Amino acid sequence: MELATIFRLLVSKIWILIIIPIVAAVGAYLFSLTADKKYRSTSLLTTGFTTNEKVQIADERIDLWVAGVKFDNMIERMNSELVMSMLTYHLMVHDLTSEVPFRRLKKEEDPLASKSKEEIKAIVEVFEQKIAKMEMLSSFDPKENELLELIKKYKYAGWQLKKTLSINRARSTDFVEVNFVSENPLLSAFIVNTLSEQYIRYDSSLKTDISDESVKFFSELVNEKKKILDEKTLFLDKFKSSNNLLGGDFLELKSTQIVDYELLRQEKLDEIRSKKLSIADVTDQINSLSATATTGTSSSETNTAILQIRSKINDLNQIYINGGSKDQELLKTITNLRAQLQLEMNKLAESGTDTELPKVSKESLLAKKRQLELELEITQTNLASLEQTLMNLKSSVSGSASKKSTTEALERDVKTASDEYLQALEKYNTEKNKSLLSKSAITITQRGQPNPSPESSKTVLIIGLAFMGSLAMCTFVIIVIEFADQRIKNPAKFETYADLNLIGWINTITINNLDLKSLFSGKTGDESQEKFKHFLRKIRFEVENSGAKVLMVTSTKKGEGKTFMILSLAYSLSLLNKRSLIIDTNFRNNSLTKLLIAKPNFQKMLQEDNDIKLLTSPLSKNEEPVSNGGNIISRTSDKNIDIIGSSSGSESPSEILAGRNFNAMIEHLRNTYDYIFLEGASLNEFSDTKELMSFADKVISVFAADSVLKAIDHESINYFKSLNGVFMGAILNKVESKDVVQ
Repeated sequence: MELATIFRLLVSKIWILIIIPIVAAVGAYLFSLTADKKYRSTSLLTTGFTTNEKVQIADERIDLWVAGVKFDNMIERMNSELVMSMLTYHLMVHDLTSEVPFRRLKKEEDPLASKSKEEIKAIVEVFEQKIAKMEMLSSFDPKENELLELIKKYKYAGWQLKKTLSINRARSTDFVEVNFVSENPLLSAFIVNTLSEQYIRYDSSLKTDISDESVKFFSELVNEKKKILDEKTLFLDKFKSSNNLLGGDFLELKSTQIVDYELLRQEKLDEIRSKKLSIADVTDQINSLSATATTGTSSSETNTAILQIRSKINDLNQIYINGGSKDQELLKTITNLRAQLQLEMNKLAESGTDTELPKVSKESLLAKKRQLELELEITQTNLASLEQTLMNLKSSVSGSASKKSTTEALERDVKTASDEYLQALEKYNTEKNKSLLSKSAITITQRGQPNPSPESSKTVLIIGLAFMGSLAMCTFVIIVIEFADQRIKNPAKFETYADLNLIGWINTITINNLDLKSLFSGKTGDESQEKFKHFLRKIRFEVENSGAKVLMVTSTKKGEGKTFMILSLAYSLSLLNKRSLIIDTNFRNNSLTKLLIAKPNFQKMLQEDNDIKLLTSPLSKNEEPVSNGGNIISRTSDKNIDIIGSSSGSESPSEILAGRNFNAMIEHLRNTYDYIFLEGASLNEFSDTKELMSFADKVISVFAADSVLKAIDHESINYFKSLNGVFMGAILNKVESKDVVQ
């Protein structure tokens, strides 16, 4: 919708836009005069949500987002039903016990008027008990439900008080403002102060309960962790005791013992080898004595050398054994001495002397051999015992490694249990310390005071809002109604909705007793009639310039005004001395025949088609209509306008004109008349217009501005668009001047 259209629409409704806002403003003024005076009181609470002024148990940082959430939570809790109920009960106790109550009920409305002092006292006690226990009245209890109804009568119910109660954070500060407006300044102050006190009481109770639960929880947690730690510690001690692991250097001690026993074992092995060599040497000596006794004596020098070499071999061999049998140089020397000994023994055998060796008895050598064998056996026994001990030590060390890993795992469990116990203990101590400070941190910084001055009535503002609000509402409703109005209404909307060529439009006028002759004879003084003549002349101009002589005037539906349009155009053309013939071919509704009081002669050609003059002989200008027989053309009151009337019926034009040369009649009449107008029945309902289309030069469709185009109308409109030049255009009828942007 264009702005100009909206402007004209609003101008057309100017009286509505003036009267309704004025009435609303007057009503607002009268309301402000009769409105009760209201008194405001404000209390201010400090929350501590954005400051660290309180005692700090732990290092707490301020998070502004979290602080904002806390403010929202606080405001919601202050508005909660429980806190509001506490305020309500205080108000009831005050009004039932005070000599100057805030509100008094009329005697006929007061349910307490018939109650005794004892009954009223019992009611007060119920309220006080609820306040002390911080409990709410139950609507399911009949007695308590009566008290709730009493509260409603006093208008102290939470939902009633909230109408003038506001709780808000004071901008970005740490404060919360509580405001209340009532008819009594003392009542307003009492409400804001009592509500603040009851919220602090509720908040302290809530924090105490939470703190007690936390302390209890962490106390139980500490006991549980202590029990787990004791069990794990006891199990570790038992494990160490049963496995001889109480000493911290057990494995180090065992490892040192193994090294010592390994050294002893090596010494025993060396000693065994030494004993075996000594036994072998004694055996050789015994064998030598036996050989000497057989072969005789040898030289004394050879014997002496042999004894010396043997003695040296024995000494070096003992040294070699004691050194761990690892000295290769010493072993090489012993080997050379043995080779030398063998040479000396060979010499002794070759000499054949009977020089005797130093006399060593065989019995002493045998005794020495037995002694050495006994010592060897003892040493071997000691070695076996030593190896068994060594094996036990190694097994013990191997088992101890596994036990040590188990011990370490148990010690880790004990360490974990100890850490958990210490953490739980620390949290317990923290919560216990907090419980000492569990009272609400919120305090009343400024108590509400009775305001001696009432609130500003804001009469001017109320009147202004009422006026502007009603004006805006009226404007909105008018525009919405206009948008919702689907009527064509004006040429602009017609072109949008129908998308047809518009050759003109005429405004609506009163057609009852309308005399076209007097209308066009001069100025009438009626603006709508003058506009009608102006717009009709524009349409006449379009008709003249079209070059068409036979014009079919039709519409998509009934009541669009095509009959009136044919009469108006015919008369307008007669003013130019143009002769027009109107043929009433609307056989469904012969309104032209009725309006012009013409005889229904059109159907005569069905019976008298042999007398072609009946169809083709137009009246001369001075010829009078024939009452019976003769010409079918009827004269009208205007000498330039004639009509062929018809009867109303259910036949279609094709059926009526079947076998008749209607086209020849039209061609003959063209020579006598300047314009011939045919009227077609509504296209949505009948096919008459389509059947008559071949007889017309141009087709004109009439639409009423107060009609709504429906789907069937658009089908007819599409038919008009398909006529390929035959369709001259549309005329918009019944247009309200106020709906047209000039």
